[in-house]
Amino acid sequence: LRSFSDVFQSGSCCMEKLHLSGMNIGFDGASALVAGFSRCRSLKSLDLSHNILGDEGLDAIVAGLANSSNLEELLLSSNGVFSSTGLGSLATFFRTAENLKEVSLASNGINDEGLQAFSAGMTNQCSITILDLS
Repeated sequence: LRSFSDVFQSGSCCMEKLHLSGMNIGFDGASALVAGFSRCRSLKSLDLSHNILGDEGLDAIVAGLANSSNLEELLLSSNGVFSSTGLGSLATFFRTAENLKEVSLASNGINDEGLQAFSAGMTNQCSITILDLS
């Protein structure tokens, strides 16, 4: 994934959708991948479902997406367990994600504390129209 992240770092990146579902991406892969996100302003859809991100990988993804103002779809289902730590980071990201319309966190074993941290970020988030927590 490190070499793939170079695609994002080129000044000519115009990728709108990136689907990396089921590729066993964990923290190291997520860290390598997001290194280029900050330069790819065209990204609208990111699918990292069915990987092994966990909280550390989720934190890395959120940090890398901080400047992705065009992101409309974030699919993170089936990535293990996200606790209040990872979901708190995601909630912080939601505060600035003005174009985000769809979020999937299905099948991640979210407990009450995680849901509470996640909900805190949803307070002022009006753009999301589809939210999957099943």
